[in-house]
Amino acid sequence: MNFAVAHRALMQASSVLLVSHQNPDGDTLGSALAMAQFLIQQGKKCTHYCATPLAQSFAFLPGYQRVTMDRDRIAVQHYDVMIVFDAGDLTYAGVQKLLLLFTHKPYLINIDHHATNTLFGDLNLVDVSASSTAEIVYALLMSFKVTLTSDIATNLLMGIMTDTGHFSNLATTSRSLHIAAKLLNLGAHYKAIYVYLHAKSLQLLRLWGKILSRLQKNSEWNVVYTFLTHEDLEALEIEENEALKITNFLNIITNVRAVLFLYERSDGMIKGSFRTTHPLIDVAKIAKLLGGGGHTKAAGFLLPGKIQITDGSWQIV
Repeated sequence: MNFAVAHRALMQASSVLLVSHQNPDGDTLGSALAMAQFLIQQGKKCTHYCATPLAQSFAFLPGYQRVTMDRDRIAVQHYDVMIVFDAGDLTYAGVQKLLLLFTHKPYLINIDHHATNTLFGDLNLVDVSASSTAEIVYALLMSFKVTLTSDIATNLLMGIMTDTGHFSNLATTSRSLHIAAKLLNLGAHYKAIYVYLHAKSLQLLRLWGKILSRLQKNSEWNVVYTFLTHEDLEALEIEENEALKITNFLNIITNVRAVLFLYERSDGMIKGSFRTTHPLIDVAKIAKLLGGGGHTKAAGFLLPGKIQITDGSWQIV
């Protein structure tokens, strides 16, 4: 990957826009927050944007309070460089329409690790062998020969631990473990990340119980599936990103080809998430058929619709 081109673009820029994809997870946030802290150290004007609100549970991440959702303010600013983190395309990132509003098109850098990435950037730093986007950002910053602060290390470790499922899924590699060890030595706050990934309230466990009670199996395809409605979420006052952690938990189910989790959002869309540990199954290919994408063993898609429950059965309408 051409890190030298990225370094030159950033050092020549006076204003940089960083983008975490909508409905952010720990990887897109951690990666962008780490880059923001580096740019601020370099004296650059830096803005971190996300199209949708951040969950309060991310508040422990250094720099969390700087993230803005104000698209109107962003649209009238001038940016020399724009970096999109952890998004396969601009629509998923939530900035396709925003780009059309700019009077000056910034130089676009795309940093991602998804095999289904559309290579939408002027510069594409896409490595499908990386465990996470944070791992790529780590390599990028190391190529700049900078010393990482404990805050930068915390954000990068957050990204790696999120996408490896705390080093428990197939994204885990010797490289990701080696980088994580280095980040810990730099002062990354492991305990705070561990609590975020694993702590669960009584209300959340009750919600998970409802989701687990709906598990069904398609015997023909050997796929297990379940769902969550927005009403379920509101009834127990659970943050969306907390509830959706069950997606990776479901991947522990044995002797199935794949697991599908459907979540009915409040905006009229249904988010589908596939997970598999089967050596011959590529769920990214299935998700792509539905307009989505992702990784070989973890992928997702969005469809318009609503989950309708009637007399103990359900359907998407």
